[in-house]
Amino acid sequence: MFVSGQGPQTPTGLHAYFSIGVGGGVPISIHEHKGIMLFALLGLWVGMHLFMHVRGQRARGVFIDEKVGEFDAGGIGGFLLGLLLTSIYFAVW
Repeated sequence: MFVSGQGPQTPTGLHAYFSIGVGGGVPISIHEHKGIMLFALLGLWVGMHLFMHVRGQRARGVFIDEKVGEFDAGGIGGFLLGLLLTSIYFAVW
């Protein structure tokens, strides 16, 4: 439901969850020997971060309605978390 006077709500959590999936996809694609999938995932993730930085630079450091650094922190943390959890899974099983 939209309320007049408020801007859009930023899905920072959505970016963190997307980054968890990308981070988890890296060991999976390496394990399955799918190099094209690996480069596609990493290219998409890096491209998304570059897009946020360019848009944030044009809007004085703000992407949608939050600082770009908040998106970076969630994205990098999510990527590392996905990488860690999937690597642990492959090491244990």
